[in-house]
Amino acid sequence: MLDDMIAAADRRDAAKAANNERITMQQRILDELAPYTWAALREALKAKCDQHPTRFVYEVWPTSQVRIRGERAILELNYLVASSRVRYTLASTKGEYRIKLNDENDAVFVDSLGRPPLSPEAVAERLLSELLNA
Repeated sequence: MLDDMIAAADRRDAAKAANNERITMQQRILDELAPYTWAALREALKAKCDQHPTRFVYEVWPTSQVRIRGERAILELNYLVASSRVRYTLASTKGEYRIKLNDENDAVFVDSLGRPPLSPEAVAERLLSELLNA
């Protein structure tokens, strides 16, 4: 009976160690990919603004920020490196997108409710649509 209890404890310890290793590896992957995902969002926003220069003005800011002037409002985005989040402010609205890993270990955006993963282009479309309607 003691041997069975020890074996069960050993299995639990091994499973816990494997889970901790998996979590650590996923965090390393996210830390590596998140800045590229943020950069892709910045590029997507700039490309959309360049397509519609009479509606949007993309302003150059430090690499952790973006400001876009619309006809009636300003959209500001801040990339929070440590938490892999993009926070935005538009008029009196505030929100955020998180950068997470999907099942294939690709970095994707999810909204604050964790809804299906979004590409940088899809996030850019959403944000600029909100700016246009502000």
